[in-house]
Amino acid sequence: MQIFILFHLSLATAFDGEYLYYAGQKFELKNNLSKAFGNLLQYEIEDGENEAKTGSLTDLSLEEPGSYLLGLKLFGVLPVKSVSVSVAPALELIPGGHSVGIIMKTEGVIIVGFSSIPGEDGKMLYPSKDADLQLGDSILKINGISVSSDEQAAELIDRFGAEGFVEIEVRQGDQILTKKVETIACPETGTYRIGLYIRDDTGGVVTLTFYDKNSGRFGALGHRITAADPGTEGEKNLLGRLMPANITGIIPGEKGRTGEKIGYYNPGVIDGEIDTVGEFGIFGTLAEDLENPFYPVILPARPDQIKEGPAEIITVIEGDRLERFSVEILSVDRNADKKSKGLLIEVTDEELLEKTGGIIQGMSGSPIIQDGLLVGAVTHVLVDHPNKGYGCLIDCMLSEAGLI
Repeated sequence: MQIFILFHLSLATAFDGEYLYYAGQKFELKNNLSKAFGNLLQYEIEDGENEAKTGSLTDLSLEEPGSYLLGLKLFGVLPVKSVSVSVAPALELIPGGHSVGIIMKTEGVIIVGFSSIPGEDGKMLYPSKDADLQLGDSILKINGISVSSDEQAAELIDRFGAEGFVEIEVRQGDQILTKKVETIACPETGTYRIGLYIRDDTGGVVTLTFYDKNSGRFGALGHRITAADPGTEGEKNLLGRLMPANITGIIPGEKGRTGEKIGYYNPGVIDGEIDTVGEFGIFGTLAEDLENPFYPVILPARPDQIKEGPAEIITVIEGDRLERFSVEILSVDRNADKKSKGLLIEVTDEELLEKTGGIIQGMSGSPIIQDGLLVGAVTHVLVDHPNKGYGCLIDCMLSEAGLI
């Protein structure tokens, strides 16, 4: 009896956690213990509307999207566990790997450089640096007035410059700060300046992760663009555009220095509108269907299907040609708090290591594929170990794209 009780408790523990499935998939158990004894279990499933259905767990197939409570009974008599099951719409995705250029509308204007201003004694002054403004900060307001363009920012600084200083509200990382910055009358321009180079959009070369043919939705990048304007909450606004990019060169990564793809925008078949900026990338709609020569369509992996072991990424390192490269998934963390670092990967492909040193800027968004399933996207490189980096889980991106 004691052995049976211990077995029962162990079996119940084996079903901890929530289950995510896609419509039409056969229900599968997560770990070896539950799989080994799954044929002894009966299910009773409730969706809150229809009458409960029962049957053998090995025959359960989830056809309709929704949230379900799945009750499990050993031999159809002894209750074992109730688990939550979320069933997402069936998806057949086209994996990306294509290099794309993005141009994003930003929140305020972005600091992209510092300049010196000659003082009355000829000494070169750096008022913005002295006020601890930093590269990448977004200037939101000047003297309480919201800023939306670089021309407007320059006009406001000149307008209030005679007061001797301006108050600059900036987004610096996760913080909103107010900086008091000295204004200097520039003898060269005849205006008041604070020694900044700014711009009102941001862009770069990233990698497309997936395209859903049914909805036309795409996802790219795999991590957040901190300077992008998120738009009005609950609405999808045009936040930027996406277009093809050609890769003309590679700066290899090495310990302590991040490499990067060098490319240019090349208007062509990929034409997209970005309407969502999230923790796991950028999302929107393509005007034309996308193709991938390696996988005409691919299914997304459930979190429990992703495992340590061999995988591959698809990316571009020359021109616009998609290539496959081998990687190893070193660890999987399904904790949602990990955000864009749910996967730890290592590049094992000798050709990619020789040409790029591993993971470089511009690879963010490269799809990660394992056992024929789309499991995630490359997001970050480990600066001191450029052959290693992080990735996010694909269900996180699909959720922010509005597909599950």
